Amino acid sequence: MPKEFFAVKGNPFFKKTFYSTILSTNIAVYNFLADRLFEGDVNRIVWASSEKTFRKRQEQVNARKNPLIGTLDMPYCSFRLCQDGLENAVHRQWFNQALNVEGQWIEELGRKVRQTPVQLRYEGVICVQHDTDLYWLQQLLLWNASNETILTPILETKSDGGKEEEIKNIAVVTIAPHMNGRFSEDEWVRNNKIQAIDVDIQADTYLLLDNREGYWIAVKSALAFLNNVMPEAIKAGREKGDEAGYAEPPFILPDPDKVSSDDMMSILNRHVFS
Repeated sequence: MPKEFFAVKGNPFFKKTFYSTILSTNIAVYNFLADRLFEGDVNRIVWASSEKTFRKRQEQVNARKNPLIGTLDMPYCSFRLCQDGLENAVHRQWFNQALNVEGQWIEELGRKVRQTPVQLRYEGVICVQHDTDLYWLQQLLLWNASNETILTPILETKSDGGKEEEIKNIAVVTIAPHMNGRFSEDEWVRNNKIQAIDVDIQADTYLLLDNREGYWIAVKSALAFLNNVMPEAIKAGREKGDEAGYAEPPFILPDPDKVSSDDMMSILNRHVFS
């Protein structure tokens, strides 16, 4: 049996449009954390569980190939959707049997869209070295924890007339910070003077369904997200082709007119949300 048998994910068996809701919400939360915590710097956000935060951050920093930044380039925030993080337990009165079964009429689409409320739960951790960064980020988190933030994950679908239409979903995000988070890598944390804040994130949103067309990731919005997340990798891929890239195989930003939504989902899963 090859050693990489269980290491390589490959393509998923199911290609259902429900995952587009999750992926578009992931992107919206990713940008939200960058905007609120690091003045829009998406290079300080990592898609990783708390257990693998150092490893994934080091991979991200190494890919940038900048000798002037440290091993982990703190401060940064990692987050990831929990394994059991999708459930129909929103904390607001969103459920409506008519919307769930029959749907709401959307004039631009020429059909009804079914809406089922769901909650996505993420685990997050912020790692810092300087006390100044710690205190400032604590204040930012507490300010944001006292309010809800409404995000607009973007999807696309086809109208009954065959025209592609952009759909803006809703995701109400709340966060709960917990100071002095602990890691299993305690020795490394102590020796490197790393301080941590655990962050629980939840997003109440809708799964969108109907009996005719699916819903998929908006390609142009996803490409803009990739352009922000991986600028060095994209530049290297364009200049050196197969000799450089963000990961194996090398990443080169695709042509928006030639890439499909399914391909876009595979690119996002492989290079960002893996």
